[in-house]
Amino acid sequence: MKNTYNGNDIFAPYNFGLYGIDDYNTDSSLRYQESKDAIRDAFITEHGDEITTTLASYGLSPTLYQYYSPKFYNFATDSLDLTVEVTNPELYIIATEAPDFKARVQALCDANKSYDGYTALTADDATESINKMDTCTMQAILAPIFKDITDDNASYLLNDNLQWNYACDRCNLIHEDMEYYGSDEEKATVKECKADINA
Repeated sequence: MKNTYNGNDIFAPYNFGLYGIDDYNTDSSLRYQESKDAIRDAFITEHGDEITTTLASYGLSPTLYQYYSPKFYNFATDSLDLTVEVTNPELYIIATEAPDFKARVQALCDANKSYDGYTALTADDATESINKMDTCTMQAILAPIFKDITDDNASYLLNDNLQWNYACDRCNLIHEDMEYYGSDEEKATVKECKADINA
């Protein structure tokens, strides 16, 4: 069995949404693909080993970290999704049958139940969730890794890895053909500048 999970659900308090981040930056524009690559790599560097070890203790293995961006931002946002595969079914059954683990899964199932007539996307009880290896089960498995991560810590990893195009000091325009290199001030070599063209 192999499932893919929304990272905003299973890696809380991390939220990987990028929509609207550059709305108020008039002197810069976000380089989305480069930002997503940098955030993914930083997250894996920070937590990848512990996630792999934790999953292995349940007979599971991470197979892919992939940044997802919706076609439209009406009802969804970006997420760093994780694909997990069952590599040791016997160990998975044994580990998830522990009473304290089942209680954690049940609490998550209860918290996600719908009481307003809408159909909840998660299982009704721990047994169903574990059998499907759905989001509540994965949250219960991974939550201990992130229990001490504050919202500020989570925001820092996201914001510190955003990649920007900055406005040219000479013509105050954002050049899409700037060649950036790493530094605190994100200096850039401009191939073509309006100030030169109009000189």
